[in-house]
Amino acid sequence: MILKTKKGFSLIELQVTIIIAAILILIIGVISDASLGSYNKIKKEGEVFSDIYYGFKLLQNRVHAANNVTSGTLSSPWITTNNVKIIINNTERYGLYQPAGTTTIELVRFASAAAELTPSSRETILSIPINATWANPTLALTQSGNSYTITLTGTKDNVPFNLSSTSTKRIQ
Repeated sequence: MILKTKKGFSLIELQVTIIIAAILILIIGVISDASLGSYNKIKKEGEVFSDIYYGFKLLQNRVHAANNVTSGTLSSPWITTNNVKIIINNTERYGLYQPAGTTTIELVRFASAAAELTPSSRETILSIPINATWANPTLALTQSGNSYTITLTGTKDNVPFNLSSTSTKRIQ
């Protein structure tokens, strides 16, 4: 009598292997999806802070180099709620501004008080759509001796931010 040796896999062995492979692929997919979501959130936050930090740093440098820094009252189209207009060397004006007929809020610079009356003369440092992406923006200036603290807070693209910096006025 000749005995035949089995070659290959049985149907049960193949099914178990396929089920184990499917479970491993599912686990890898779930981990990849979670990682991609975290990456996108971190990337979005980085872009928000990069944009805002650039404008904030520019304003901070101007305050540091100024001979005279004051804050002024605001009227439309400046964003008036919880905000100030920062006046540097009695000429330059910085603040949060909403141009007429637009859906953006801008951190802007006007070269002088007269230029402030001509909206087209503004220099936009940072422009953000306000269709639920920029919420509750505030710009504040406090003074203590030769030190000025500038604070810019709000939410952009559902990412809250709070930038605060203290600059010491140069002594001439």
